[in-house]
Amino acid sequence: MDDRKVGLIIRALRRRRGWRQRDLAGRAGVSQAVVSEIERGHIHAKQIRTVRRLLNALDADVRLEVRWRGGEADRLVDEDHARLGGTVAERLERLGWTVRTEVTSRSTASADLSMFSAGELKPATSSWSR
Repeated sequence: MDDRKVGLIIRALRRRRGWRQRDLAGRAGVSQAVVSEIERGHIHAKQIRTVRRLLNALDADVRLEVRWRGGEADRLVDEDHARLGGTVAERLERLGWTVRTEVTSRSTASADLSMFSAGELKPATSSWSR
């Protein structure tokens, strides 16, 4: 999400409560000028802690997503975990199993390996989460 949109969301939440910038500033422990700057999308020079304080005062929170080369950086961090799943799948396939991998939740980064042996109708499923 870009800085401008974060500012617009903070402004909308503040207005929904009927607060002035000064009211939010007081509850978050920052100046009214800081609230104004952030609401206008000037977040780049602010500490994340300041944005979090404003959002907490509005009963909201912020989650940071680091993007790398157009994708989620989680793949970079979870390289070893993904390699383990691939190794297990390869070994099972060598033993005659049919293996299908399914990512069931991006938010929890969980994956399932469904394994089928020849002639078997029900899958044996193994799940793991980060």
